[in-house]
Amino acid sequence: MKKNLLITASVLVLAACANNSQDVDLTEQNLEIQPTVQQESYTSASDASAYGSTLSYEGIDASILDEKTLQLRQDLEAITSNVVLFNFDSSAVSPQAQADLRLIANFVLANDGVASIVIEGHADERGTREYNLSLGERRAVAVKKFLVGLGLNANQIETVSFGKEEPEDTAHTQEAWAKNRRAVILLDSAK
Repeated sequence: MKKNLLITASVLVLAACANNSQDVDLTEQNLEIQPTVQQESYTSASDASAYGSTLSYEGIDASILDEKTLQLRQDLEAITSNVVLFNFDSSAVSPQAQADLRLIANFVLANDGVASIVIEGHADERGTREYNLSLGERRAVAVKKFLVGLGLNANQIETVSFGKEEPEDTAHTQEAWAKNRRAVILLDSAK
């Protein structure tokens, strides 16, 4: 009797602890982007330019970028910012940033010259190196998922995280930290 009770209890415990998670299909057809409303976000192109976060080619060695890639990036800059800003400790893409990302997606879909997209995720200096690398990756992936949801090819988009290693602004202020919480979208041309 005790043996049967012990076996039954063990089976019930194991059944309760079983992992009920299902595999999630993240193909392009099944991605649904749910807008997340945020308060006090700086994520539109005008906000980015107010913080000095517009696309800039100063300091980039022109020999690294071929002429087509440089032209693509300049054409995109004429349309919208290539920078998405985030709130503190967040990877949610705000409605303002979604508008800019729609412009970017439309530009890419209309331009056969775009071979690949790199999305760089960044964080401000607060937090550990490991945490900020993870946060930067979550930000880059959130932007990628949104762009894929708009019809871009997921295989065309690469994400990379720099965490707090490459700040836009090195000051130790709220304004500087707001500039550093970002994802940067870089286009590369077909060679």
